[in-house]
Amino acid sequence: IGELSLLLPLLRRRSQQGQLIFLLNPPAIPYPPALRAADIDPACIRHVRCRKPKQSQWAACEILSAGSAGCLLYWSGKQPPNYHQRRQLQLSAARGRCSVFFLSNQNLEATASPAALRIALQAKGKHLQLHIHKQRGGRAGQTLQLLRDPRLWQHRNLHALSPANQSPAQGPDKRLNTATYKEPTGEQTRWH
Repeated sequence: IGELSLLLPLLRRRSQQGQLIFLLNPPAIPYPPALRAADIDPACIRHVRCRKPKQSQWAACEILSAGSAGCLLYWSGKQPPNYHQRRQLQLSAARGRCSVFFLSNQNLEATASPAALRIALQAKGKHLQLHIHKQRGGRAGQTLQLLRDPRLWQHRNLHALSPANQSPAQGPDKRLNTATYKEPTGEQTRWH
């Protein structure tokens, strides 16, 4: 729905600093030409896929504690981490001096969270609606609307992520994997 567009400035900065960016259980593998177009070096991206929630939690804590990552984007599956596990991630991130973003399509607004910022995102045509549920040192309950990338609402998919737009000169060895984003109606993403 466009959640990564909010993080692009941070991801770009981390990439320019040569820091590693870990994607834990992402819904799609980013397409290197699209990363380059966003001024993100694909060599800085590390994709980690775990089959079980316990493995994901362990991998996230290891990534955060190691001190070699600049950023971790963690997509939860059907069983998101509980409060204790999210607190463990927060402490690991502080030890490793790493930014961590927990993304979920589950409705976790009623659950407690140690996160400093909790945002629910919803696609609204040309706009991305952000509802701030929790903001440390700020006002919660605010709703903002941002203009989305036209590719997300005009064509319902990210052609920049599709290998069909790859020129023959690039060849198949220049991409990590095939990834196409299709937006289901009313899909929401929440950061916790």
